Amino acid sequence: MDLLDRYIKAVKSYLPKAQQDDIIRELAANIQAQMDDRATELGRPLTDAEQEAILQSHGHPMLVAGRYQTAWGTLVFGRQLIGATLFPFYVKVLWFTLELSLITHVIVIVALFFGGNPTTFGGVMTEIVFQITIQFVVITGIFAAMEQYLPTMTWNAQRPPTLTQAFPKVRQSTRLESVAQIIVLAILAVWLRFIFDRPEVLLGPAAATYRLGPIWYDVALPTVLIVVVSIMQGAINLIRPDWVQLRQTVRVATDIGSLGIMVYLLRATGWIVLAHPTDTSTALGPINHYIAYGLWIAVLSTLVIIAVDSWRWLRSWQGSSAQS
Repeated sequence: MDLLDRYIKAVKSYLPKAQQDDIIRELAANIQAQMDDRATELGRPLTDAEQEAILQSHGHPMLVAGRYQTAWGTLVFGRQLIGATLFPFYVKVLWFTLELSLITHVIVIVALFFGGNPTTFGGVMTEIVFQITIQFVVITGIFAAMEQYLPTMTWNAQRPPTLTQAFPKVRQSTRLESVAQIIVLAILAVWLRFIFDRPEVLLGPAAATYRLGPIWYDVALPTVLIVVVSIMQGAINLIRPDWVQLRQTVRVATDIGSLGIMVYLLRATGWIVLAHPTDTSTALGPINHYIAYGLWIAVLSTLVIIAVDSWRWLRSWQGSSAQS
């Protein structure tokens, strides 16, 4: 396979299947014509170094694919902050963090509502808008900084980076996926710390009556350890995206750890307690009742995730054996 074929294959791996063929034909024809013109000027075939120079002038395969994919969307505030290359990853990270925050708020709000604790629409919306704004600003800032870094990425035309499979059955991590994982987990860690320090953000006006039970602080350290281990795995796969077994092994281990934390939480009954022992509230029982429902749903969801990740873990080892 010559250098042009490798480069075209690399660009193709970043494109959606429905558009790959048309884009690749056009790009290959343009680069081949440029190489032919240069060879005609020199009166001889191009050397590998000269072909590499032409490919380098076109840029990183991921950036080239992004130029053809304006339909993916961009983020513009006066000037373009996030281009088409990073935009799909940006949207995934943003939606994940917003969904996590909103789900947590909805569980608490529903528990308070059915527990008989008064909540106002304005108060709920203020808290949600505050969370959305903070997360949007932080995540957008991080990806805007990454956008500035993209043009400076170094790559080797002899072995252009692709999104192809490292093993027959399990796809290797991409560096952008690893970066996205690190960002999400870092934001999650900061968000959890913020909630523990200021539970009124989560409980809203009910924080005057209720507070988080001691059980949550019991699981704070193991939760942080799971997040740190996952961040470390993302950092390692950022350097070595071909270490598929590491990624899958850590995911299974952290899934099991998360399940253990949830089972430990289910052993308690006072997930929400009174802010002052002398207070009285008939709503406390129903509030904890609905939190128990939420924990059971989380346990069942985690069991499904463990099954899926365990299956992928087995396939990663099968793929590794097939390669050896």
